[in-house]
Amino acid sequence: MTNYDFQILQYNELELLTRDLFQAEFNVYIESFRDGRDLGIDLRFGSTGDDKTVVQVKRYKEWKDLKQNLKQEVEKVQRLAPRRYMISTSVALSPENKAEIMQMFSPYIIDAGDIYGRDDLNNLIGKHNSIERKYYKLWLASVDILQAIANRGVVNRSKFELDQIREEIGLYVQNDSFRVADDILKEQRYVIISGIPGIGKTTLARMLSYHLLAQGYEEFVYVAGDLDDATTLFQEGRKQVFFFDDFLGANVFEPSGKGFDKRLIAFIDAIRRAKDKVLILTTREYILSEAKSKYEVFKIRDIDIAKCTVDLSSYSRYVRANILYNHLAEANLPNDYIEQLLANKQYRNLIDHPNYNPRIIEAYIDNGAWKKYPADQFVTNFKLFFDKPMMVWEYAFTDLDVKARYALIVLTSMGDKVFLKDWKSAFSHFCKETYSDLELKCGDHEWSRVLRILEDCFIRTKMYDGDIIVSHFNPSVRDFIVAYLNDFREIQRLLIKSTLYMEQLYTIFKVSDKPSIYNCFYVNIEKDLWDSVIESFEKVVINSSLSCELSVFGGRVYRNQHCNKIWFYLNFSSHYRRLLEVNKGLFEKHFELKDVFDKKISFSHRTTFVAMLDWQILSVDLNKVVDRLIEEIASTEDCRDLLEMLTELGLNERLKDQELLASIETIISCEIDSISKTEEIDEVSSLLDDIDKFLPLDNFNCNFLEWLGEVQEALKEYEGDYEDDGYDREFTRYDGGNDDISINEMMSSLRVK
Repeated sequence: MTNYDFQILQYNELELLTRDLFQAEFNVYIESFRDGRDLGIDLRFGSTGDDKTVVQVKRYKEWKDLKQNLKQEVEKVQRLAPRRYMISTSVALSPENKAEIMQMFSPYIIDAGDIYGRDDLNNLIGKHNSIERKYYKLWLASVDILQAIANRGVVNRSKFELDQIREEIGLYVQNDSFRVADDILKEQRYVIISGIPGIGKTTLARMLSYHLLAQGYEEFVYVAGDLDDATTLFQEGRKQVFFFDDFLGANVFEPSGKGFDKRLIAFIDAIRRAKDKVLILTTREYILSEAKSKYEVFKIRDIDIAKCTVDLSSYSRYVRANILYNHLAEANLPNDYIEQLLANKQYRNLIDHPNYNPRIIEAYIDNGAWKKYPADQFVTNFKLFFDKPMMVWEYAFTDLDVKARYALIVLTSMGDKVFLKDWKSAFSHFCKETYSDLELKCGDHEWSRVLRILEDCFIRTKMYDGDIIVSHFNPSVRDFIVAYLNDFREIQRLLIKSTLYMEQLYTIFKVSDKPSIYNCFYVNIEKDLWDSVIESFEKVVINSSLSCELSVFGGRVYRNQHCNKIWFYLNFSSHYRRLLEVNKGLFEKHFELKDVFDKKISFSHRTTFVAMLDWQILSVDLNKVVDRLIEEIASTEDCRDLLEMLTELGLNERLKDQELLASIETIISCEIDSISKTEEIDEVSSLLDDIDKFLPLDNFNCNFLEWLGEVQEALKEYEGDYEDDGYDREFTRYDGGNDDISINEMMSSLRVK
């Protein structure tokens, strides 16, 4: 028998489920009365006149609460005096419970079989499978499915993400975008979910992931920003779901190292060739557009073929109303607030608003912003938040204690997710460095108070592997803080002055190269602050400042394993290009040759760094540096990176170096001979194409060229079978339509308690 926990359904959903089950079971048409003033009637059916059967639906978790409510219904039922009275409830009932209910409503409950508890409803669902498919959220959150998924394999931060998915199931409203994304996955094996901030991209991706796990996929892999992790965890013969959230950057386009575009395309090709894997990616639409302008291979390979855009057109009026309803029902608002929303159907102004966005509802309702206003101002301010979305955070932010405001600003300068202890260190350092300006102190007592103020409104905290990780409540908090800082040059100066971790100089700060629609997602540093930036840059370099960015390795969370001085230089360069053009020699001033040969730093980062330096002002023999790097190359990727470095430095004569050519020939031969996985074929093929761009083929010997040509032709002809995984992912979607009657009935049921 199925085993569903009906608490996952809101009241109106449980009522609809009861109606559909009873219609199927008794083969009758059932009337609904869902305005909350039903005088004891939720559903009614019968043949003629007053010869009716009355059904009441009760959504409670515990028997004691249900019993208390039923006692209040007795008088209503006696006044109605129906021929037959039935009860449907989410509570699991014992025979003793049913006997007590029968006695309470005698003689109107004719038989104990007219009392449907949790087990009885589960039994009906088992008999009527078409109805089961209609209530997707119920199926997804069933006890059996939850247990099955709990037994699936999860790696790295994936458990952290799965926990988040479980929390969101209750609020999720299925819509057309789910079907579209699911169809794309069936055909392409990967899907890119794009859209504006807050529209529901990540939620859709999470529900798809959970859906696939429920259908039998064995492992869920959350890709935490590093594509290499995904490649390492790719296992042939194992059904895997890969989820790469914000794969091009959370708020702005952030290229993920040299060759990321080609590595991603290679990984997508590997996913498509495997019959037992899917890849789900999310990004903001404007970030995807910028990435396509930077990554030529995205356009060549038509990456948009697997794009699913989530926008308001994906949400029917009923879906928009249902999303609003779920948040309101979950928040359990007082009746006087609900009545204000229902008066003259004020909710229509929200669901039809051109700025409708689930994130605004989340911020106003879930975060408790509504509590600041009396009931008679509830709807007015709700609509105002839709009119001016930035006000969602502005009102709450200006009401914060001054320490909490600056603590949140410091957190934003650090990045997306950081250790709580690192945030505390950064804020303590900020208070110390800015004491003459702000006179802030932060002892343990003050810090605890700051956390209490910000928790569950501006920030989230999670325990992971023994450490507390803190992040913004959602990405729009970061957007707001950046917009706020752009208006306050003095706070920018104080933040730069108090830099403790290297990321604080470039995570949100940037010197804009030219006007761009993307500039609003950074704090633009004007020339009068450049000296402050340089001063803090030198402190970071001299003091060997730590990184606060988090990465995952071996299933554990660490400060970013890739962060080092060169990593810092590369990121700083991408954010302060104009500043560096004016202040030439800044990197060279702090140059240390040992960094170039430090094998703990990736070869790609080192060659990129070498290519950006002005070697004419360095007292180092560049050719000797090149010789050392040639000795290090160990993969086709290394070859590509070295050749690109030589080209950028104008060392074209070195491209004819016989030692270099011999090394490249040996490496290419070995890698092609050792190919064992389908994804390696795509990656090697892509790298060979890159090598062709930087190295004239006539530099190689004829035998190698002939062999290489045969290999490249074979790689181009290789095509895997994009087989279906054998799982049926069809579903039936319930959409109440756009008619006002369905929406009005649903919203009016908020009166029911």
